Amino acid sequence: MKTFLKYLVFQLPGWTLWFVVLFFLISRDVLPLWSAWFFLLWVIKDFVLFPWVRAAYENNARTGIEKLIGLTAITQEALSPTGYVRINGELWRAEAYPRAGTIAQNTRVRVRDAHGLTLVVESEADETEA
Repeated sequence: MKTFLKYLVFQLPGWTLWFVVLFFLISRDVLPLWSAWFFLLWVIKDFVLFPWVRAAYENNARTGIEKLIGLTAITQEALSPTGYVRINGELWRAEAYPRAGTIAQNTRVRVRDAHGLTLVVESEADETEA
């Protein structure tokens, strides 16, 4: 969902509540009719504040396995083409890139991608040669 649309959806309940309360109070002659301008000011306030709160509504946070992409790991066994790597103190199942290659034990590798819970890694030596 687009950021601005998400922001509007979150504002709708507040706008609805303001509208209902003001309509009720104006129809009962508790408030004068000109007080309906407060509703309009409330809506304008939300539009004016949007640039400052936009980041809170954006959904580009990397979570879970996505955070590991780009990090460095150490192979715990030879990857031919699969095995395990240690990254941030945890063991992860990994697959060598390219699949036909073999990466020796205790080699520094960089995480290129992830398929499910399997990391796709490439030897850092291969990166410097390319």
